[in-house]
Amino acid sequence: KLIFVGNNFQRKGGDFLLKLFNDYLSVNFQLFIISKDPTVLDIPDHPNLTIIPGIPREELLNLYREMDIFILPTLRDDGGSAVCEALGAGLPVVVRDAGAQGDWVKSNENGMLMPYESTEKDWSNAINSLIKTPEQYASYSENSILTAEKLLSKDIFIKKILKSLSI
Repeated sequence: KLIFVGNNFQRKGGDFLLKLFNDYLSVNFQLFIISKDPTVLDIPDHPNLTIIPGIPREELLNLYREMDIFILPTLRDDGGSAVCEALGAGLPVVVRDAGAQGDWVKSNENGMLMPYESTEKDWSNAINSLIKTPEQYASYSENSILTAEKLLSKDIFIKKILKSLSI
């Protein structure tokens, strides 16, 4: 089960995501798209595609725990909360290197940081390799949690803010 979370569907790589899913992943994977962007309602039905046009935060956090991989082929991003939430839920993440994602996602550690120019085939290969290697998947999952604890916890943010204010 793959999950994409993003409200500006086009900027978050929506067209790329749909082509990736339709051309390479739709037979072996289920894709869950969570977005308040009204354009997602125009996506054609597919038996392995679930579109959720908005969800309460607590339900979203629970949904992450039911998924296997978080994917975000964003075209431009300053670092969204969805990547942080996915890491905290222990999901391996496959994201485009476009913004702050490289601060949190390390290829071959907690997922794959895909080069900006990577193709749908490259993404398919990365996602399939995660699923075909259970030991690697388990390691990425564990490392996602460790990354979230180390870099994204509330205590870490407070310490960084206090340090920046020289308090």
